[in-house]
Formats: sequence, structure tokens, C-alpha cells
Amino acid sequence: MLEVIERHSILFFLIFPIMMFSGMAFGPASLAVTAFGVGYLFYKNEHGSIIILFLITLIIGDNRQDFLQFMKPLRVEIMIFMFVMTIYELQNNYYRTNGLMLYFAPFVWVALLALMFSPTLGTGLNKTFSFVILYFVAFNYIHHKFERYGRQLIVDMLYLFLAILALGFLMMPVAPEIVSYGGARYNGLLGNPNGMGMFVASVIPMTYYLFKRDRQFSLRFKTAAWALLIVSLIMCSSRNAIFSVALFFVLAFGLEGGQFRRIAFLGILLPMTAILAYNIDLEQLVYTIGLESYFRIKEFGSGSGRIFAWKHALDLIEKSPLIGCGFACEEYNFGEKTTFQLWHSGHQGGVHNSYLGFMVNTGFIGLACYLGFLFMAVQKVRNYRIVIPFILSALFSAAFESWLFSSLSAFQMMFLMTLIFLIVDTNHEELLVSSLANDFSNKASEGMVR
Repeated sequence: MLEVIERHSILFFLIFPIMMFSGMAFGPASLAVTAFGVGYLFYKNEHGSIIILFLITLIIGDNRQDFLQFMKPLRVEIMIFMFVMTIYELQNNYYRTNGLMLYFAPFVWVALLALMFSPTLGTGLNKTFSFVILYFVAFNYIHHKFERYGRQLIVDMLYLFLAILALGFLMMPVAPEIVSYGGARYNGLLGNPNGMGMFVASVIPMTYYLFKRDRQFSLRFKTAAWALLIVSLIMCSSRNAIFSVALFFVLAFGLEGGQFRRIAFLGILLPMTAILAYNIDLEQLVYTIGLESYFRIKEFGSGSGRIFAWKHALDLIEKSPLIGCGFACEEYNFGEKTTFQLWHSGHQGGVHNSYLGFMVNTGFIGLACYLGFLFMAVQKVRNYRIVIPFILSALFSAAFESWLFSSLSAFQMMFLMTLIFLIVDTNHEELLVSSLANDFSNKASEGMVR
């Protein structure tokens, strides 16, 4: 941990404290401080610190406390700076444009075309460009930094995420109103309990992979890290996150080990589990084990208002099923054109389903283009034992939350960073193994010649 702080000392001891102080004293001042700070980090070639600062603003920007609202515009500012840096580095041949952007282009074209039907064209344009810029920066600038720093950068991120979880627990005795939602469910430094759940569900695949592949972590640290993650997950009581994490571990466990174990898991255990889950009365099971209060069983019928939200989304999709009505259309219709059932259910936020959100905004064609791009990106990961559990648990989570089509969501960024890191790291391992094999073959052939 001390090494991480030392690596990012300029960020943690200078830029971030001044940014926080200026933001809480006078919000607009933090924009100038952040601009100077990011520029200075770029001058010092501290790109890892820039990425970590962006993550911090995304995570804290999710918080609902009034004194932290100055963080929201900082997210946009830093993303624009990173976009400018990407263009600069591409023009100076630091690296080439990622070939995956070719597969992303059809989605961009559909998203722009859909704006013809947008009820809020200005907001729609901003959100479209924001989404495109995020992916452009992620698959170029951040991809290159993972290639440059290797696992060091993702390890630094892991320490940051664990520190955020630990700080939430430390604040419980002194500021319970900040770390709990309505004095009941735990949310730590995130904006709400479901946000805490998605945060933990996003960190766990990264933690699992690093602990499996990297031997620098002590048993004590691993134990503390898993304790932080699991206790945070249990305390926030996010049903979506609990099922997402459970799905990840089931798939990761089943795909580990030898060929016989994988065949038994895929051919016997997984189908039996699916059949059991389909036939079981989940609501009755929860009552039987006495966890009806923890799982908020009374809200199961409406999914905390999600059923009405999905119905509202389907009505919107019927009006423009092919290319939707542009980014921000979902937000506009759930904010300005809500139904009585939706309002009466106490539902908060948007559609709470990323796929329906994509279809409202970009139609069936846009959703197909996005999933096609995602499929091509996932194919680049050379370790199916980690990428299958990771991607399926993330896609499951996206079925109940809208983070996958939100450009300024911390969970979107964490998802992309994990995916890009897996692409870089698994390809690096494959090249390393191939190189060692070639060296061995050359030496062996030389010995035979002699």
C-alpha cells in the first residue's frame, strides 16, 4: 500500500487534497485546480495517476451528499482532457488506433442517426459524444497505459477500491448518515446501496484474477481484501449484486481445474442447477430460511418498481423499434413522461435495465451493434476461464441496472478497465509462453546439430 501511495504521491498529497478543499469551499474553483493538476500530471508523464483521479471522481461523483456535488462536472472535464491526450498521442505515433474501434463504428452511426427522433437534441448530442469519447479513450489511451504499466496499474486500482471500502467502514461511527441509506441499508462512500453492490460486483472479478495470477499478495492481505468485499456485499443487501457475484463464483469454480471437472460442471451440474432454479419457489424459500426482511421480499412482485419501468420502456420501444429516439430519450421519458403506475410504485431513476435502455435510445439495431462490438472485444481475451464468468456476471447485472449505457458511471469505467486489462494481460502471457517455447526449441535444435 505504501508503494502505491509513493507512486502516486503527487496526486494523493498535492492535487487531490487541493481539489477537494477548493471544491467544498467554492465549486467552480475545483475546475481550475483539476485542469492544472491533470496538465501537471501529463507533463510529469504520470498517466497512471490521471486514470486513478478519473476513477476517484467517478466514484465520489456517485455520492448523494450535497458537499460532494462539485465532483460531477469534474468527471466530464477529466474525460475531455484524456480525449485530447489520446488524440495527441495518436498524432505523435505513440500507438495506433485500436482495431476494435472499427467494430464500434456501426453503433456510433446508429446512435447519431437516432438523434433525428430525439425529444431533447442538445442533451442527446452531449450524451452520445460522451459515450463515444469514453470508449475511444478506454480502448486507446487506457489500453496503451495497461500495455505500458502492466499489472502495476490494475493493482494500484485494486488498492484504491479496497481503501474506499475500508474508509466507508471507518466512517460508520462518526458519520452514519453518509454511509447508510435512510439509516437502514449500507452504502459506504457510494451514492446508494445498489451502487455499493455494483461496486463490489465490479471489483470481485479483478480481485479474483489478480490473486490467482500474481504472487505478490500475502495471505493476510488476501484475507482482509475478501473480508472487506464480502462484508460490504452482505451489508448493502443488493439482490442484483449478490446474484451477480454468486454467478461469477459458480462459473469461475466450474471452469477451473481439469477437463473432467469442466465437462462435469457444464454437462451435469450447470443444467441441474438451472432446472432446480427454474422449478423452485424462490419467494417461499426466502420465507423458509427467515430472510424475507433482508431480501425485501414484499418488493419482489414489482422488482422495486422495475416491472412498471420495463413496461414503460417497452411502450417507448414500440414507437421506434429499429433505431430508437437517441441518447437521453430514456432519461427524458422517465423524467418528464412517467406513467401513473411508475410514479405510484415509488420507482426512482430510469429503466434499470441496460438492454431496454439501449433499445429505447438506439433501437434493436443499436443494441445488436453494441453487443456485436462487445463480443469482438471479449474474443480478444485469451483466457476463457476468467472472461466467461466475468462477462456473464456483468451482463446479468446490466439486466437490472442501467450502468452499461451510462458514460459517466463508475461501474461502466470499471467494467471497461477490467475487460481491457484482461485483453492486454492474457495476450501478454500467451506471447511470453510462445517466446519461451521458441527459445527452448532453438536450444534443443542446436543441441541436436552438435
